[in-house]
Amino acid sequence: MNPSSQNILFLLLFFIFSITESFSQVINTEYFFNQQLNHSKSNDINFTNYISSLNNLTKRTFTNNSLEIDSIIVYSTEGPKRKFNYAYGENGKIASFIISNLQNDFWVNNWKIIYAYDSVLNKISTFSEVWNGNGWDSYMFVNYYYDNSGNDTLEIAKLWTNNHWENTLRIVKKYNLNESLIKLLTQEWSDSIWVNSSLIFTQYYENGLEKLGLLKNWNGSNWINYRQLSFNYNNDWDLISILVKNWHGNSWENYFLTTINYNLVAPQTVGLLQEWVNNQWEINSRYSYSYNSENYFIQGIYQYWLNDNWFPGDGVIHIVNPDGFEEHILASKVDVYYNKVTNVADNSGVGVSGYSLEQNFPNPFNPATTIEYSIPAASNVTLVVYNLLGEKVAVLVDEYQQTGRYKAKFNAKNLPSGVYIYKLTAGKFSSAKKLMLMK
Repeated sequence: MNPSSQNILFLLLFFIFSITESFSQVINTEYFFNQQLNHSKSNDINFTNYISSLNNLTKRTFTNNSLEIDSIIVYSTEGPKRKFNYAYGENGKIASFIISNLQNDFWVNNWKIIYAYDSVLNKISTFSEVWNGNGWDSYMFVNYYYDNSGNDTLEIAKLWTNNHWENTLRIVKKYNLNESLIKLLTQEWSDSIWVNSSLIFTQYYENGLEKLGLLKNWNGSNWINYRQLSFNYNNDWDLISILVKNWHGNSWENYFLTTINYNLVAPQTVGLLQEWVNNQWEINSRYSYSYNSENYFIQGIYQYWLNDNWFPGDGVIHIVNPDGFEEHILASKVDVYYNKVTNVADNSGVGVSGYSLEQNFPNPFNPATTIEYSIPAASNVTLVVYNLLGEKVAVLVDEYQQTGRYKAKFNAKNLPSGVYIYKLTAGKFSSAKKLMLMK
């Protein structure tokens, strides 16, 4: 595979992951940084990827005796070996991470990201710095804004330019009644105004899984079709294929097809990518992900097909863990290392600085799952589960509770498979999230 083909494939994979993770779980931090330093942009890879990535690096539950990512080692066919080191705050969220390059057997600083949170543990800003050889220089600042349901609706990025912060990108998001992202508008700052750049629409099946993704680009006066993704699932609602088509004048034409297989005995996911060439599918590349006994990602390998053999190649490796951690890295191989952590015991008020409602674990689940939440002040608390029609299907908590962290068990053995909404109300605080039952 030549470099240009690899770049096209990377653009494709990047967009695939942006769709499959509802656009808020997308990133190749390293590639983004290099692209920006080279003053290079594309319709698929832009500041959207960077901002969206920071959104998801902070997702982490308060699960007792859970695993916490210590570091990620990245191998590439081009460029140095790299390392991601993570640091966590008392609130259990990622406080910062540093990317370093291996040079002459020493890890040398490259980039640093720092997070700030509000009282309910929503991330309100990210601050990026680049290593100049002697210290850290400011690079980017991103502000995040939320609606009353806790959905991230607006993100504004600023670059440090000529000793001041200058607007560079704005992302506007729209959600449906089930709080699924259905529209993402990207705008770039030009001549003191925001100018349209790209627009992404997502359609969902009734159970909340993505069905169709559509990307349009702005040509200066109109939105023009660019790329379409169709998602297919098996009877257990496991994703088994993604069909990508490009717009050519007046019709959609095949571009890439990804087929996915799962090995449950030794937890592993393998994806095969084929490219549409001369009216037929030709093998292009593949990825293989391995997991430990707790379903945490431990290794990803990417390879491309050349002369009837598999060779190491750089592609997007997608790291996802049961605690909600997400990362996307351009590499030929990725190894993930963990620390075992034990958090504050249930109902202890120590370290509770704000309200929070965590993602249920495991998710998807069958038939039971655990929901954790924190309240910083004693109040009446309700935790209710609804179906997508807004009908109440379970009341998990309805009582007065003291300051602390709590767990609620939800057993859905009598409910059909599908997506449900669970909502926490404590005093004036209210937050809701989705969970998926898969039988």
